[in-house]
Amino acid sequence: MISENTFYKVQDILAGNNKNYQQAEETPEFPLKMHVFCAKDNHALSGYTVKKKGLKYYKCGVKGCGTNVSAKELHSKYAEILNSLTVPESLLPIYKRVIERKFKEKENDNLTSKNAIEKNLNTLKTKPKKAKMRFLTEDGIDNDDYNEVKSDLEAKIADCEKELKDCSQDLSNLAEYTDVALKIASTLGSTWDKMDFKVCQKIQNLAFPKGIKWDGEKRCYRTDGMNEFFRQIGLLRGSARGEGIKETDTDCSVSVVVAGGGLEPPASGL
Repeated sequence: MISENTFYKVQDILAGNNKNYQQAEETPEFPLKMHVFCAKDNHALSGYTVKKKGLKYYKCGVKGCGTNVSAKELHSKYAEILNSLTVPESLLPIYKRVIERKFKEKENDNLTSKNAIEKNLNTLKTKPKKAKMRFLTEDGIDNDDYNEVKSDLEAKIADCEKELKDCSQDLSNLAEYTDVALKIASTLGSTWDKMDFKVCQKIQNLAFPKGIKWDGEKRCYRTDGMNEFFRQIGLLRGSARGEGIKETDTDCSVSVVVAGGGLEPPASGL
């Protein structure tokens, strides 16, 4: 239900180390690590715990920066942002129709690609045999040339088989995929707050693929890097609270941000 490279593209952003504490590769108590950046210097915030008090904080590791915020505040305000991006209940029927249409378009695109790839794969699979025949003849290619040709063909066949697997995605359970997509879109904040570390990071990268910045002076997030799909949801929510929106207009607006080309079933993303 989202634009290309959204659900399935999860970006890893390396955070810096801090000499005063060690940070584990996966720390469930700090789901926003490697995702929230200091607005002052664009450095990823690291998590640490004050053992005597049992309090958890996020901190910028750049010397002299001073950005330091409690995990409770950072988490609470992040959940508020996600909650503001959920699909309003009044718009769910419209989104469902658009999602169903886009999945069907994706299925048709997959079928077209699959036929073309299968044809190319069948052609490639005949070439190693022809190369071997040339190698066995007196005027054929020598051993080095044969091995080079064979290696190149095997690589092309492997790439082609991978492409075939990617486009052979089963979209037959359309109703299930649609329901999962809507559930995710309508419960972002609460889902993020309750899920484990890996799921939290996937949700974070859906909403903010390149991360999000924390303004330590204003004690708020900067949401300029928000995924376009979720930004449009925010705009639609605002319209719904204001003068109201016509169903046809909403359908059009939603279609603009739901690209059909790289769509995957949302269940595979979470």
